[in-house]
Amino acid sequence: MKKCFWVIWVVGSFSVWAAPIEPYEFANETDRALFQKMTHELRCLTCEAQSIAESNAPWAQDLRREVYRLIQEGGDEMAILTFMTDRYGDSVLYKPPFNQATWVLWLGPFMLLLLGGFILGRIVSRQKGN
Repeated sequence: MKKCFWVIWVVGSFSVWAAPIEPYEFANETDRALFQKMTHELRCLTCEAQSIAESNAPWAQDLRREVYRLIQEGGDEMAILTFMTDRYGDSVLYKPPFNQATWVLWLGPFMLLLLGGFILGRIVSRQKGN
């Protein structure tokens, strides 16, 4: 009986972490789709591993309100991205552009893979030489 209580308590507590449903109203489905797309493309600056659509952090809630406001003012995808990156930098994007500040993000994994292959090759060649 005690185990059953703990299982119910743990499973029931997961709903606390769910992102709140904010009652945004849109003039049309195009605006609703744009809101959904943008909130999934923008990273929560507090959590960093979640989009602002998934996060329950106060900062993510503020960013969702900001995206909603921009859409209500007639902003398109490019206007929203420009506003967010001007204000918060490229770190707010899940897919940052390839530029001087972000080249390590894009090329770093490949450079580490090449370095690992080079080191592995040196180790194997030394062992064959012995």
